[in-house]
Amino acid sequence: LLAMLSAGSEVTDCYNTGSIFAENAVYTGGIWGSELAIKSDNPARVARCHNSGTILAANYGGGIGGQMPDHTVVDSCYNTADISATLGAGGIIGGLLGDASTVRNCWNSGQITTSRNGAGGISGYGSGNSRVENCFNTGSVVAGTENAGGLGGQGRVQYFNCYNTGSVKAPKSVGGLIGSPTRGTTTWQGAALVDCYNAGRVEKADTLCGNLVGDNFGWDVASGSIMSNTSYVTDYGTYAQDTIGGTPVTIAALAAATGMEGNWDCGDSYTLPVIPGFTANDCAMANAAAVVLPDDGSTYDNVLGSFHLGTPQGVTWTASNPAVKIDGNNAVVAANTIGDALLTASCGDFSRVWTLKLNTPSGIDGIDTDKAIVSETYYTVGGIRVDKPSNRDGQAYIVVRTYGNGSVKAQKMIDK
Repeated sequence: LLAMLSAGSEVTDCYNTGSIFAENAVYTGGIWGSELAIKSDNPARVARCHNSGTILAANYGGGIGGQMPDHTVVDSCYNTADISATLGAGGIIGGLLGDASTVRNCWNSGQITTSRNGAGGISGYGSGNSRVENCFNTGSVVAGTENAGGLGGQGRVQYFNCYNTGSVKAPKSVGGLIGSPTRGTTTWQGAALVDCYNAGRVEKADTLCGNLVGDNFGWDVASGSIMSNTSYVTDYGTYAQDTIGGTPVTIAALAAATGMEGNWDCGDSYTLPVIPGFTANDCAMANAAAVVLPDDGSTYDNVLGSFHLGTPQGVTWTASNPAVKIDGNNAVVAANTIGDALLTASCGDFSRVWTLKLNTPSGIDGIDTDKAIVSETYYTVGGIRVDKPSNRDGQAYIVVRTYGNGSVKAQKMIDK
């Protein structure tokens, strides 16, 4: 729409649906590209704009803006298109380079890709004193060489009340939230993660990867880096870089969201927290509805029994495997089921697919209803009923507990 933002620019309620290809130009965006000098006494503002047109940039490509100027606010904008660049690709801003600038209430669902470095769900690069608040990313992020992050690829941006659920991948410096943070100086802020979380899968490359940041060399509390009330899920693995702080949680614990009320809308016990004000956002809801496994040793690559599903308003679930029957929050897996299952949460035009590998024992079925236990029955893992183990033989068994309302739960145990 605009080649450049200038002092006093006010861009509201605009959108782009066309593809944009820039072979040589620096700074390419769905709403604007670059900027003219903007001063504090005449700031710029972009609000309620969105992009659904594919962007292929040389350097610095963003769904909303190619380059973020000084003294500019981007508010309530979103991108649903794929963004790619040689370096510096972001779902909202390619290069968040401005001083005293803010991105708030924005989100991205498009795939973000660079052939070299600097890919982020919200911003690719961030060298200015900028702030990002109340933003989220659900799109996959891939950098060809280094510096990929669920929120930001590289820089000193400070994130408040933000989260990522998209997968992140790069050969090195790949982080669930920030790929490569930058230290602060006497005049420049350090990177910050305050009231944030990562629930996206980090695809490990070399040792420079982590569930929050990829390269922790630039994370230095003494030089201005801030970590506060920030969590990451451990279901997909943990990494050496996870020593910078933050709270490790399971998806089940994050969905339960105990103590997170206030900054987040927590929904039901199987739905990931979302930013207040986004409970009617189809993208947020489809990606917040979670597959929550029982505490029986199950992993997403080895599901041993039935499980729970988040069902926020507007979300419907489907299963690719007929052995999985969905009933509200419950997904009941038939006995003796071995194989893959795709569980898809859909809301409006958006969906998220969870890939599971089922491995339920024979002769056993059920779902936990958290009622009083009235009886227990024991089986070998091959499905043969046995007396209650009492000799601590170290063997694996399946215990089936019957509850007061007649429902049952199957759980793997080791007699030791």
